[in-house]
Amino acid sequence: MEQTVANSAEITKINENKPLLNTSQQIEENDTQLKYEEADVVRADNSNAIIAGEETLDSSSENKVTSLDRDEPKSKGNSLWVILSSFVIIGVLICVYFLQRQSTKFLTKSGNIGAAAMQEKTTLSEQIITKTSAVTNTPTIQKTFATYPPIKASFYPSEKITTRNASNISQLVRIGNGTIEEIAYSPDGSIIAVATSIGIFLYDSKMLQVQSYFAEDIYIDSIAFSPDGQVLASGSGDGTIRLWDAANGSLLHTLEGHTNLVRSVAFSPDGQVLASGSWDNTIRLWDAANGSLLDTLEGHTNGVKSVAFSPDGQVLASGSYDGTVRLWDAADGSLLDTLEGHTDWVNSVAFSPDGQVLASASDDGTVRLWVAANGSLLDTLEGHTDYSVNSVAFSPDGQVLASGSWDGTGRLWNAANGSMLDTLEGHTNYVLSVAFAPDGRVLASGSDDGTVRLWQVADGRLLNTLEGHASGVNSLAFSPDGQVLTSGSWDGTIRLWQAADGRLLNTLEGHTSGVKSVAFSHDGQVLASWSSDGTLRLWGTP
Repeated sequence: MEQTVANSAEITKINENKPLLNTSQQIEENDTQLKYEEADVVRADNSNAIIAGEETLDSSSENKVTSLDRDEPKSKGNSLWVILSSFVIIGVLICVYFLQRQSTKFLTKSGNIGAAAMQEKTTLSEQIITKTSAVTNTPTIQKTFATYPPIKASFYPSEKITTRNASNISQLVRIGNGTIEEIAYSPDGSIIAVATSIGIFLYDSKMLQVQSYFAEDIYIDSIAFSPDGQVLASGSGDGTIRLWDAANGSLLHTLEGHTNLVRSVAFSPDGQVLASGSWDNTIRLWDAANGSLLDTLEGHTNGVKSVAFSPDGQVLASGSYDGTVRLWDAADGSLLDTLEGHTDWVNSVAFSPDGQVLASASDDGTVRLWVAANGSLLDTLEGHTDYSVNSVAFSPDGQVLASGSWDGTGRLWNAANGSMLDTLEGHTNYVLSVAFAPDGRVLASGSDDGTVRLWQVADGRLLNTLEGHASGVNSLAFSPDGQVLTSGSWDGTIRLWQAADGRLLNTLEGHTSGVKSVAFSHDGQVLASWSSDGTLRLWGTP
């Protein structure tokens, strides 16, 4: 009876929007509908019928038809899922709790028993820091070397690098911290200063270990020692110059005033004045003792690329991207002369050993010689075929000037009158570097063709072609006694050659990118190489 009432209610709801029929038609349709519904109920499963009956009773009380609704079973399934998920989460939390308890017990065994877990963790951290401090007074260096650990040398080489022992040369130490921009030996050769993208490192050249690390996180572009070796000057990308105590790395003065990158710094020969050249188009002169600004030298219309003092310290020369060279009175900063003539950037300026002649090399393919005293043009050294002159060097006696160009030639010039002595032809690509032997009799040239050529300065005759590098030769250096020539190449290797006959003595491998520069220590016992892989490596006899 109750089932019949529910079905009647359902039928009424379904048909409530239909047009009204007469009474007999309604009764007939209702009877037919009831028959179908009762037949469905009989065929249904007993359990399903009971559930359907219970749902119908609930729906009848609320005046809703839900006998065929499936939302209720879904709701029950969702509830079961929530319950199971809750148990899983609770189980995980319990496991984490017990693991923490076990970890705390483990840590407590080596710490203060009974202390809280957080106290134990704090104590452990303090112990680690204390241990690090015991190893070194500069934890930052230890952290930096974690990525590039240097190879410690057990002792400083006792022998000079010569033709006799060159085959035994091996790596003493690898120095790699940030991107290396410049390296400099102190005047007495006891300290190696390394300017990098993350600061300055000072190394003991005997023990090959870090003495100090400073200018942390400052990008250093240029460095220079004072003549007495007591002060190190640095120029950086933030436009400041800093003076440091070379003995302990403490900051002495910060020289502010430039508004752009400081590309070049140079001390006067007596060490009293520091000159800085910047991309803000100015040169500034500073009192090296107290860091005060002495003068601002204005006149260049583009960035200053290089600055150099004359040997007597009275004149300062500056080369600029504006194509001019300017001579300044180092005492009062007054402009002595503007040397015009170059039609492109001035890449470098150099005084002759006696200070009487100034040479300038330019991207216009010429070298110009000027009288340092009055700035008058001695000569324009033309011959390079409209390509950049990359390097110039005076012979030790100052009588000959060598130039290397992208035209693939080296040229020798009479420094006194500017006449061309010889054209050194043979390279098949850019000449990237030139270097005189200590006695001035031999000139070495390195080229992008991968070869080194040795020339007799007296007559320009080719003595030898040193082959072996697989890429361009960027840098050359003779040992102090002139017996050994070293070459650094883009192929990542350094080669040692016997200067007398060009025989290959050794190939030093280790750099993972091109070698930018090579240099011997003052005593000739250590060879330094600087690479674009961000490392400086020192080589010597083990």
